[in-house]
Amino acid sequence: MKQPYDAKEWRLFIDASKESLKAVLLHIGNAKPSIPIGHAVNCKETYDTMAKLIELIKYKCHNWYICGDLKVISMLLGLQGGYTKYCCFLCLWDSRAKQDHYKRKIWPVRNEYVPGKMNVKNTCLVDPKKIILPPLHIKLGLMKNFTKALDKSKPAFQYLCSVFTNLSAAKLKEGIFVGPQIRRILDDTKFESLLTEVEKAAWHSFKRVVKNFLGNKKSDDYKEIVENLLQNYERMGVNMSLKIHFLHSHLEFFPENLGTVSDEHAEPPPLVNVTVHASTILAIILWNVAGDGGHPILDFTAQYRSAAPVNDSLEPWRPISPNHISPNSRQIDVYHLEPNASYWFRVWANNVLGPGPPVEVLATTLYSDQEAELYKHFLEGAETFDTRTWVAAVCVVMGTLAVLAAGTCAVLCREWRRSGEQHP
Repeated sequence: MKQPYDAKEWRLFIDASKESLKAVLLHIGNAKPSIPIGHAVNCKETYDTMAKLIELIKYKCHNWYICGDLKVISMLLGLQGGYTKYCCFLCLWDSRAKQDHYKRKIWPVRNEYVPGKMNVKNTCLVDPKKIILPPLHIKLGLMKNFTKALDKSKPAFQYLCSVFTNLSAAKLKEGIFVGPQIRRILDDTKFESLLTEVEKAAWHSFKRVVKNFLGNKKSDDYKEIVENLLQNYERMGVNMSLKIHFLHSHLEFFPENLGTVSDEHAEPPPLVNVTVHASTILAIILWNVAGDGGHPILDFTAQYRSAAPVNDSLEPWRPISPNHISPNSRQIDVYHLEPNASYWFRVWANNVLGPGPPVEVLATTLYSDQEAELYKHFLEGAETFDTRTWVAAVCVVMGTLAVLAAGTCAVLCREWRRSGEQHP
């Protein structure tokens, strides 16, 4: 890239799922673009996979700071997966001692990572001191715990279901949201108006923590703000999770400026205002962009398929040319459609971290113009047509035919008689 490189200016962001693994270098301060250094598909998020990644990217040569979700951090540090008894990598917090949660702040420090002890399963792959607690995932966790504590039969939760119709019921109940969705609901005054007084106090505390602690600058009173959140969460009946525990017992572990090390980088969010204008054999897909996930959009991808099932299933998606639509485009034409047919269209944005979620729209093409013109001519004036005129016209035609038939018969008879007289 022909740029000066200093490993201390970069942090390693690792994102893992059941199907893929991504490693990206993020600049501390976000002044430089991110650099993808590893990507794999069809591989499970396991300790062995993480060990292979660390080896391939030659992590020990660079020794970057690392940020990622707590599941990834646990794997890198060799901890057992799941909500185990000692799941904190900084101390021996007992996650099952609920009677001590929100009350006891100080727990024994985790001084060693010995496989087989205190829920340590494997050898550490990285230095625990190189771990940065991820601001975005702390925010996701706080939102998740807040949502899980909401009364599912009350208007506030029902309103969330009506706003995020693209989320499954299971994800809504578990409070599984992404960054753009949280930002949307933070600005939603109607949602806030539907909360009970206790819920509203906890919600206000959450908003203050997001703005004054998890953002670009810590407020001078950030300790008071976080403490207020913990009190209101406890009053609301929110169970203490590992992420809440970090706020409760390890506030000093967070960097001074969380914005400079923010892990709020992801695939682009869903496109907005996606519409389809269809004619007979042509359709135009239009869209707007709601964000880029923290990285510039590289291109867009669009596809379509018939909405009519074949053998009880829909046909595969068809690509729309070009496959990589310019990041400056906000529309694409689709050709060779059938008139009077229904189609599904979908479009999404792509950045260095991958594709964003597709947005699907159903549209129906118009009737053929030629058929419409024929129908128009055939039916023009049908409502004002006088049937008596039609009957009169038919009678004239039939009378004419009768006269012609009689005349023809007379001529034939006369010719027959003449031929008989000439040949007695």
